[in-house]
Amino acid sequence: MNRSLRLFSHLALVAALLAVPSYSSDISLSGTVTDLSGQVLSGAGVSLVGAGNATTTNTSGAWSLSGPSTGIDVTPKSSAASVTRHLVLDGNRIRLRFEGVDAVGRASSGAGGLGVGTLKTAGTVVAVRSVSASVDTLLYSWNGLIRARVEISSLLAGALGPQVIDTSTIPWSRAIGYDSLTYGGQDYKTVTIGTQTWMAENLNVKVDSSWCYGNSTDSCSKYGRLYKWAAVMKLPDSCNRSICAGLVPSKHRGICPTGWHVPSDSEWTTLVNYAGGANTAGKRLKSASGWSYSGVSGNGTDTYGFRALSAGLRYDDGSFNQVGSGTVFSSSSEDDEHYVWIRGLYSGFDDLGRGMSVKENDLSVRCLKDGP
Repeated sequence: MNRSLRLFSHLALVAALLAVPSYSSDISLSGTVTDLSGQVLSGAGVSLVGAGNATTTNTSGAWSLSGPSTGIDVTPKSSAASVTRHLVLDGNRIRLRFEGVDAVGRASSGAGGLGVGTLKTAGTVVAVRSVSASVDTLLYSWNGLIRARVEISSLLAGALGPQVIDTSTIPWSRAIGYDSLTYGGQDYKTVTIGTQTWMAENLNVKVDSSWCYGNSTDSCSKYGRLYKWAAVMKLPDSCNRSICAGLVPSKHRGICPTGWHVPSDSEWTTLVNYAGGANTAGKRLKSASGWSYSGVSGNGTDTYGFRALSAGLRYDDGSFNQVGSGTVFSSSSEDDEHYVWIRGLYSGFDDLGRGMSVKENDLSVRCLKDGP
């Protein structure tokens, strides 16, 4: 455990295909990927099943696929027709066209049919036809799981626009009566536990001295942001290295919504006591999935809908640690000029540990509703 954290106790391809035994076309597709909150996702997987092409999104959430598409078979169709009905002038070139599509699968709008008097006619031709056949599917994936399947209606060109995917893997309890709160453009679930009403999600408000775990925007969407103590309290940065108790009233709002505040150490104790005491409260407050260490599950029961996630933390040296196996919540209560009282949860342990962290570690935040 880091020395700065001291604890005491997770196509249909409607495209113009030729009536030839095998057809291939260069793929030219592009788009973007975001999560449910509209945050762009870097590193999301995008793959085209039939063609075998795959890529990942860049830091702007953008992706593109290009290259040959193979394995698309279309049965030839013959029909009695005058060939002149399918020949058009395109500048100085003669182009074969059938149902608005030319011989290489592009939309064609040439100068019209040639006169019968200038060309010989044929009784039967193998004609270019439009076909409708499901030939490929785009898969969008995140964290090794497929999150969306999209049938492709054209491989020939085009920006497909944004694709929104759900990155969450932690289910919400259906047995809990959640309320909701909108703050900073984001909706949060809230839950009443005993005499207290808590956010049932970690705070995700972007301010200075806050981070997404691993600098990934998806981590913020899933786990909320990680904050230094002065940032949480909305105090000068110097408070991370000095006593600022005189600037912290009871029910200190900090960066929480109006009518809510950063919980004090004693208010955390109230929650722990209601959840059965320090030795068992952790298991009852953890989410029912997403916790493991060395392959061994450490999930909780989420008895009260608090849904504590294994969000990890960021140490004062800039390193990230413990996502999937631990989380640490900040409080408004200082111990001295360098340390603040915290609560920690860890995979494999049922307790909600009380301890201290240096103020310059970056921790998760749960806001508590103001009460009597």
